[in-house]
Amino acid sequence: MMKNKHLVSGSRFVSLIVFISWTLLGLSVWSSVTRSQKRQTAPNPQTFMEEIDALAERLQPDNVPVWNMTSSVRLIKIEKVENRFLRLTLQNAYDKKINGFQVSVGNVGIHTEFMYNEDQMIPPGGTWVQQVPIEPYTDTKGITFMSVHFADGTGDGDEAAIKIVEEERAGQITQIRRALALIRRTLRAPNADSVAALDELLSQIRSLPSQGKNGRDDFWAGLESGKKRMIAIIDELRQKQDHSTYRAQGFQIQSDISISRELTEVVEKHERVVSRR
Repeated sequence: MMKNKHLVSGSRFVSLIVFISWTLLGLSVWSSVTRSQKRQTAPNPQTFMEEIDALAERLQPDNVPVWNMTSSVRLIKIEKVENRFLRLTLQNAYDKKINGFQVSVGNVGIHTEFMYNEDQMIPPGGTWVQQVPIEPYTDTKGITFMSVHFADGTGDGDEAAIKIVEEERAGQITQIRRALALIRRTLRAPNADSVAALDELLSQIRSLPSQGKNGRDDFWAGLESGKKRMIAIIDELRQKQDHSTYRAQGFQIQSDISISRELTEVVEKHERVVSRR
């Protein structure tokens, strides 16, 4: 059941980025409550989960209202998975590659970011699967396709939702450029392949600014997002180096990890991203 997109135009979603294991997958989640608002009371976690479980149990996918604010994202199929998730099969009916998508489920919005991986972008006519959790009010507020974003930098859908992504992406790109400058400086150092250089680089990236008072909340959220992404990447390389050292001490010896080669690959990959902006 696809509703007219104008029924929900003008809604404002502000992202509260969740970075756990989703950081490198480019998945962010936000609440419909604005950053300046605070909830009056926090729900009891056990009661909250019981209510969600009860909702998920009775929810029938065919009865979930679906609102589409885009012109050419098509819903092919909606299914319930493990009694806790909804799996949406979607099609890109535009003539451009999709590199980002925003959908709200009940009171919660989800932004999936494909811009960091060319292979994940959805080509014209291509389909993809978006699995989302069943959230409060999914049975009444349903699912809304808020906006879609393209590899050429344009977007389609709710104007406010598009602006949020544009601001956040601007923040991410700004921060990634700063991190790349630090990585290049590390690569030029005589000890570029040392753990000490890697630790120093990690400390420098952690020190990058990601807060401000200019009112551009989404931009600053993007700065924080970009910083956490780069920290996660360098930290993963640091852990790989630790594992390599462990193996070299006599446990399952494998080829050494070249820090400079790995850092060069990080630069090359992210240069392609920032050059598109």
